[in-house]
Amino acid sequence: MMHGEGRYEFGSGAVYVGHWKENKMCGKGSIKYRNGTWYEGDFIDNEYHGEGAYLDVDGRLWEGIFFKGNFTL
Repeated sequence: MMHGEGRYEFGSGAVYVGHWKENKMCGKGSIKYRNGTWYEGDFIDNEYHGEGAYLDVDGRLWEGIFFKGNFTL
């Protein structure tokens, strides 16, 4: 079981570096995807949740608060 700080490469090629809690991304971390997108910030239960920044495939940077994986205004 992953718990604490660490790095993990998913089968999809995505790479997560950050905190784990009971096999879930939880706390501060960053994830980078093969297509060039990335997220850096807070995670809860494998979802972007809290303060963070996300770079989408179009090069737009979303900074602010995320709730259950979605950017909020």
